[in-house]
Amino acid sequence: MDLSKLTYADIKVVKKLGHGSQGRAFHILVNNTKQEFAMKKVDYLADEDIERANQEIKQMKKLKSRFTVQFICSFQDREDMCIVMQFCKQGDLRKFIAEFQKLSPE
Repeated sequence: MDLSKLTYADIKVVKKLGHGSQGRAFHILVNNTKQEFAMKKVDYLADEDIERANQEIKQMKKLKSRFTVQFICSFQDREDMCIVMQFCKQGDLRKFIAEFQKLSPE
């Protein structure tokens, strides 16, 4: 499947990963391929929200490093912009460091 043509109908939400002032994050699977990704849903109705989402997408497209989460694609779903990105199975860096510190001998 060409991920640049992804729509909400093409995915299955596995679980909600979190939420904040900038949107909600989900673990998703692409229906046909079972590929795992993270998806951030942000408001895309008010002009300010549209500008913020477009800027985030623009910046993510520029980031090309093995140390950053990679942008996959984006698509609009009603009044939300869905930003699909690489899924990190270990969770976020803060969680990973906290778990690692619990395991480290003092």
